[in-house]
Amino acid sequence: MSQKVSKNLHAIWLDSQQVSDRLRGCRKSWETHLSDYTLNEWTRYNLPLENRFVARQMGKGNFCFASDNLRWKRAYEMGGVYFDYDVEVLKPLNPVLACGGFLGFECIQNRIRKNALATAIFEFIPGHWLSAKMLEFFHRNPESTPLATDLLTQIMLAEGLQDFDLESEDFVTVRGIRLFHCDILYPDTKCRYLRPEDVPRRSFTIHHVTGLFQPGEIDRPPSLRRLKNCRFDRKILRPIEKTIKKCLGRG
Repeated sequence: MSQKVSKNLHAIWLDSQQVSDRLRGCRKSWETHLSDYTLNEWTRYNLPLENRFVARQMGKGNFCFASDNLRWKRAYEMGGVYFDYDVEVLKPLNPVLACGGFLGFECIQNRIRKNALATAIFEFIPGHWLSAKMLEFFHRNPESTPLATDLLTQIMLAEGLQDFDLESEDFVTVRGIRLFHCDILYPDTKCRYLRPEDVPRRSFTIHHVTGLFQPGEIDRPPSLRRLKNCRFDRKILRPIEKTIKKCLGRG
């Protein structure tokens, strides 16, 4: 990627209440490890909210969906790094930021289409094609409220995301975007990491999933797809694959 990513750090807070002490602790970690970045804190008071999709979601109090749109708008117009407020930076991000554009898987499962790409941490240049695609969806579908991770993953699958060694590879690259293994940016937050030694050594950040903004009603996939994902895939295919790996000495 020839154009350098600007040293902007974006964060969005749409609630009328102040950021909590816990979230301020996460923000402190940004200042520690990205001290050469300009922090842009976007709120309901300094953001343009007249966009049809954003105005509708703000009117409903669905700050989660409004933020989904606004973060890509900031990325498209200004470029730089975006963090949710509950992202904690553990160590200098230079190896991650050096790639020029990145996303991260928030989980690793047995089907690449089920390995959701998250939107709590990302970096892009201004005018990037992915930012444009995300904004185009919101523009064309102002009444739709899909889960942002599903939307992003579907876009990347259409752009050529293919299977890779999910158990050992740190990343895969699709159309110039580096997609990191979940251990790098989104280690398993179910553990809550009460002890520092429990965090994977290769992790640069933790997304604490504090539920900053509770989403409203999310567009649901078709019933047949939900049944296949939850029953056939989870209850049948995955146990079979685990058994085969164990027999081959890979489990």
